[in-house]
Amino acid sequence: MKKPQLVSNWKSLWKAASVQILALGAVLPEVLQVLADNTNLLPWLDDGYKSGIRLAAILVAVLVRPIKQPSVSGPPKE
Repeated sequence: MKKPQLVSNWKSLWKAASVQILALGAVLPEVLQVLADNTNLLPWLDDGYKSGIRLAAILVAVLVRPIKQPSVSGPPKE
């Protein structure tokens, strides 16, 4: 069994759209919940909406992941 190895540019993976979308999907529902708990701006927010935001972020990240991204893959080779 092969030992997993990090990709050579693992430090720049935070620039990947999929990682940024997943981070947004993790943080946004919590920020909205804090707003809903402390203000009357979001009375409609419940666990269903938060779960929907997280699910949407995961689905979009999975769809975006295989797309070549210059910020991670480097400039296109000619």
